[in-house]
Amino acid sequence: MILALLFACSPLPETITMTGTVGDTPYGGGGVVAGAVVTVIDDVYEAVDVQTADGDGEFAILVPAGVPFFLTVTADGHVPTAFSGTAGVYDFGAPPGYPWVASDAWMAELRADFAACPTLDAPGAIVAGEVRGSTPGITYAELPLVPTGTARAIDLDGTEYPACYLDDDGVSVADGTDVGTTGRFVIFGVPAGPVIVDVRYTDPAGDVPVELYQFVAPDAGLVPLYPALVNAL
Repeated sequence: MILALLFACSPLPETITMTGTVGDTPYGGGGVVAGAVVTVIDDVYEAVDVQTADGDGEFAILVPAGVPFFLTVTADGHVPTAFSGTAGVYDFGAPPGYPWVASDAWMAELRADFAACPTLDAPGAIVAGEVRGSTPGITYAELPLVPTGTARAIDLDGTEYPACYLDDDGVSVADGTDVGTTGRFVIFGVPAGPVIVDVRYTDPAGDVPVELYQFVAPDAGLVPLYPALVNAL
């Protein structure tokens, strides 16, 4: 009874503070981005907080407590880069490598890697990532790639945007059917706004498990899924 009364007198917070460091590459392997602008959007697509990273790329920003949220990072010489997450009810630090913002040079390299994609020049946002199996206790960059992975984006109108893939030698192809041994995919021409990324794979039993990721795609920006986690062993 005493515990029940304590909880009744202590409502859960509406927002909590997330701290972190803005990097410039997936998995936290590069440098930091000073002065990056970090924006948090709630699950009804309204801005919650906007903060600017300091000279060391560090920031502290309010996020909605206990519900999904969306985050966009912008910086000079970089393209807007979007993330999503769900917070608890206590202040927390973002995991290493989250968030990051893609440089113009990084994006140019991505386009070069997927030069044979039929939708390469389609206007809009880009979704890119690697399909990796979820394994507890292993850092993201070391998780196993899932060669049977596929991906597509779906907007609010139900329009589907297919992914492009590389061959097993890492060469861009126009008609690939899955991520192969590179694990990599890219989706060009995704409209700005809410989007679902559907990631699936074929497991040894022949089933096709599906993981769904929700984002707010930035105009002419990047939605990165490094990794796109699936439950493959």
